[in-house]
Amino acid sequence: MNRNEMYYYLKSIGMFKLIIWRETGYHVKFVPDNEKEYFSMRINLDWGYIREFDAIHLCTNEIVIETKYGFSKININYKSINKFEVILEEE
Repeated sequence: MNRNEMYYYLKSIGMFKLIIWRETGYHVKFVPDNEKEYFSMRINLDWGYIREFDAIHLCTNEIVIETKYGFSKININYKSINKFEVILEEE
């Protein structure tokens, strides 16, 4: 999976796009819809799953999955992603 495919996938499932500008350039950040209450937010990968994430950052060579309050960040190179499925279940 590459950055372009990831961008269109996250947009198609209804996540909101934010542009984050920095001195060195920009990256795209996707967050869940704030108007909806989710009881389960999970990302299924080919090696396992990540739950209770808060944001997905699309950088040049990798994605960064961030948990609430930024306590944990998981970096994954695009070329090592074989399966990527975001599941947002509403209450």
